[in-house]
Amino acid sequence: MDSLEIYNKEVIPTQLIGTYCGTRFPNIIRSTDRTMLLNMHTYYHYHSRFTRKGFRGQYYTHPCPAFKYGITCQFSCTCDQTKTEFCDNINGICVCKAGWMGSDCSDDVNECRFPKCAVNEVCQNLPGSFNCSCKNGFAKNANGLCVNVRASCTSKIKTVCSHSCYYDSVTGADTCSCPDGLELGTTDKTKYMCVVPYYPYGQSVGDFNLTTLNVKVGNSYRNANPIVFTSPTPFGETLKTEAYVFSNGLIGFDKIEVSEEPDLQ
Repeated sequence: MDSLEIYNKEVIPTQLIGTYCGTRFPNIIRSTDRTMLLNMHTYYHYHSRFTRKGFRGQYYTHPCPAFKYGITCQFSCTCDQTKTEFCDNINGICVCKAGWMGSDCSDDVNECRFPKCAVNEVCQNLPGSFNCSCKNGFAKNANGLCVNVRASCTSKIKTVCSHSCYYDSVTGADTCSCPDGLELGTTDKTKYMCVVPYYPYGQSVGDFNLTTLNVKVGNSYRNANPIVFTSPTPFGETLKTEAYVFSNGLIGFDKIEVSEEPDLQ
């Protein structure tokens, strides 16, 4: 049987308003935000005595003006229009813009109720939004971090830090800082350098080994504990050896005591 499916909004999957056939259709069908999808199903049947195919249909649009709802748009929505995305054409429910809530979208959402700002920043709630700013006595450095401005780094630290430095008010010492995606090395040679965190590693070279957890040998390493090699190992006859990842990216094998990070030169 031929039929017409009408969906709320214009992309499936969405709410099915109804399936209709024949000549019994509602005079007006409303959707939530003045869009709907019409899906026509036509069944072709052939018989020696008769042929049926398709149907004819026509429709027209009757959109409600903004912030009106009801079958004939006879009702007015109670929304605060400046803070509302749209009013549901079917039931008059207000759909609020970001930062607003309530039945009429007039209540401000206090984003500062939940931690949203970085270290040394304070949150200021604004109408429909919020702002993070540095605490008193702090200012943003080149990396976007709020650092103590009441004391500056010493000239010695400035010359050895690979990127930038700031005064750490907790430790009372000058500290090198890194941009997002980099971190300070953990060895004597790299503690002033911002390096790419290739893999997790400990406070001294060789603290952790690569692991079999979620690791495919020859493809990618994701963690740091022992790897079991199923092919000939770099050292010895056994099927297990240890691999160390140093902060400069060098990988070493076997159980060797390492007192300092190997030089890539």
